[in-house]
Amino acid sequence: VKEWEQRRKERERAAEEAREEKEIAACTFTPDIGKSQRMRQGSSRLFEVARQQGSSSSSPSQRGPSDFTPATNTVRRSMRHAREYMETNVFDRLASHGRRRVSRSRGCEMPSRKAETRLSEVQMQTIMHSFLTRQNEREARRQEKLGMLEREVRADCTHEPKICDRSRRMSVPKVTERIRSKHSESREGMLRELEMSRPFVPVVTAKARRARSRTVVEMSYDDMSRRRESIARLARTLKDRKEAEEERRRSVNSIIRVPDGPLNE
Repeated sequence: VKEWEQRRKERERAAEEAREEKEIAACTFTPDIGKSQRMRQGSSRLFEVARQQGSSSSSPSQRGPSDFTPATNTVRRSMRHAREYMETNVFDRLASHGRRRVSRSRGCEMPSRKAETRLSEVQMQTIMHSFLTRQNEREARRQEKLGMLEREVRADCTHEPKICDRSRRMSVPKVTERIRSKHSESREGMLRELEMSRPFVPVVTAKARRARSRTVVEMSYDDMSRRRESIARLARTLKDRKEAEEERRRSVNSIIRVPDGPLNE
């Protein structure tokens, strides 16, 4: 089956190639090759010709001895010092710097400790005074710059808000307090009207009328005592039920008693 399938595919491929060849032979279209295409073909042709000639030609002749001597620049002094610096051992270099500092310090006279202390205090006062002076100058310049920016912004801003007379009156503190008091009075009056308009009338029973008035503490204490009584009553009920269950179980066990010894068939 595979061989038959392969032969069928080969026949189809041959028929497709023959059909394409017929279509190409019958086609009369001739593309117009532009200048770039013609130049590309010419360049390719010249390159191929040069390559073929180069490959077919003999090897180049051997050159004679050259007497050319290039002129090189001299090494700068800084580069020589840098090279010597890098070639020196790092430990030797650090030790030499330390000895140099020690020799320099021995050559100069050490000032007395009191003179050094007095000099440092004077220097500290001078430094602090100059620091505060610079801070004041910077703050003055900053305020001046802020004022200049504010003037520029106000000059560019052309918007003028329109405030009505009522808003102006409300901005006064006394008027604001008066409006607030009027608002609170109107709110209280509205609440009273709502209370009067409510149709609910509480019904007070005769027992409630006979009972004395109680405070919040007394009410909370009475509620707590009632809760304790209900918990104790529930505990007694559970205890009675448990005792009754135990009594019933003992009675059942006394009725159904297993005799001692083996059972006689």
